[in-house]
Amino acid sequence: MSMKRMLFLSFSLFLVYMAGMYRYPALMAIGVGQALFLLFLTVQNRVCGRRMQAAFEREAVAAVKGEPVSCELALKHGGKLPPGGMGFLIRYGYGERKRRKRLYGDGGEAVFRIRPEYCGAVRLHLEAFWVYDYFSLGRVRKKASHEMRVMVFPGEQALDIRFPEDGHGREPEADRAGAAPPSGGGGVFQVREYRKGDSARHVHWKLSARAGQPLIKEQEQEKRRQAVLCLDLEGHGEAGQQDRDRFYELLSATILGLLREREEVLVNWRDGALGTASMEITQDSQCRELLSRLYLTERSGGSFPAERDTDFVLGMGLGLFQGDRELYRFSGEGLAEELGKVRILARG
Repeated sequence: MSMKRMLFLSFSLFLVYMAGMYRYPALMAIGVGQALFLLFLTVQNRVCGRRMQAAFEREAVAAVKGEPVSCELALKHGGKLPPGGMGFLIRYGYGERKRRKRLYGDGGEAVFRIRPEYCGAVRLHLEAFWVYDYFSLGRVRKKASHEMRVMVFPGEQALDIRFPEDGHGREPEADRAGAAPPSGGGGVFQVREYRKGDSARHVHWKLSARAGQPLIKEQEQEKRRQAVLCLDLEGHGEAGQQDRDRFYELLSATILGLLREREEVLVNWRDGALGTASMEITQDSQCRELLSRLYLTERSGGSFPAERDTDFVLGMGLGLFQGDRELYRFSGEGLAEELGKVRILARG
C-alpha cells in the first residue's frame, strides 16, 4: 500500500471516529464517502487492468556505440480515457549480465533512454508494469513478457590498408559503370571447395564429378578484385563484453578498409550451430549485417584457416594476419586512436 493511499484511508477512519465521538452526521457522511470513493478506485483499477497490455513499440533498433538511443514503450488499454500514471520494470544488458530499472510515465507512453558503451546486442526485457488512478491512491500491477534488441555498432572508421599497385584495386564508379561482368568461360582460373552462398554457375562440373564434391571455378581477375577475410572466433563465447567490443570495432574497421581497395570482401567463419558460414560484402552498410549475425551467435565454431597466402585472418586476440604472416597486433587500449594511426601494407 502506498503512503498516499494509507494517509487517505487513515484520514477517512479518523473522520468516522470523530463523527461517532461527537455525533456529527455531516462529518460521518464525509468519512464514509471517502472510504467508498477509495473502494471505487480500487475496483476500477482492477477492472481496467484486465484489458491493459504494455510492450515496446519496436522489436529492434540500431545504435552507435557511445550515442544515446531511445526505446519507446506504449500502454494498450480498451478504455476511452488514458491512465493517470504508469510504471515499468525493465531488465536490460549484454548477455546474461543485466540490470533492472524502474521507469515512470503518463499519458500511456514512456521512453527508456540508454547510452550503450560496448558494441553488441543489448537485450531489453519488460517484466512488469503498473497503472495508477488519477489521484495516485491505488494501482494495479501486471506481469509482462516483451523483448526488444538494441544492435550497437561501432563508428564508421576504416583501417588504412594498402596493396601493391597491381591494377586490380577498386575502380572508380565512372569506370565500372559500363564494364561487363567477368565471363564464366576462358581465362586463367583456380578451383576451390564450395562455400555457402556460392553461385551454381561458378561450379566446375567436370572436376566436381571427379573429386566427388562441388568445386568452384575462380577467375584470376575475380580473385584479385576480391579480398578474403577469415575470422578466428576461438574463445568468442567465453570472452568478456569489453574484449568482444574491441574485436567488433577492429573487424568493422578492417572490412571498411578492405572495401576501399577491393570490390568485394568475402568473410568466412565457423558457427557452432550452422557450421561454415560466409558473407559477401560489397557495401559499407552490409558490414552491420555481418556484425548483427555475429552478435546473435551463441557459440562459435573456432578458427577458420586461410586457404591462400593472400587471405586475411582476424582473431579475438586482435591480431591481423595475411596467410601465416602477422601484419599487425593491436593492443586494445585506445583502439580508436590506434586505428587512425596504423597503416597496413598487404600483399596483392
